[in-house]
Amino acid sequence: MHRETNTAEAYISELLGLPANMKVQAIMAVGYPDEKKRPHDKESLEYQKVHVDLYGKTYASQSGSYG
Repeated sequence: MHRETNTAEAYISELLGLPANMKVQAIMAVGYPDEKKRPHDKESLEYQKVHVDLYGKTYASQSGSYG
């Protein structure tokens, strides 16, 4: 629970502007790695599935602003 009247899922859904038909499955924290791993090939990454700050604001549509 986020608060007595609101679940964490409801709070995150509202915060990110998720449509009512979508559920929060996971939240990924970004930070500094504890170990080095070989990166995935850039061509295999599905940038259209990554959203930045809000649902609908995809990484692919912001590619000039990031990375």
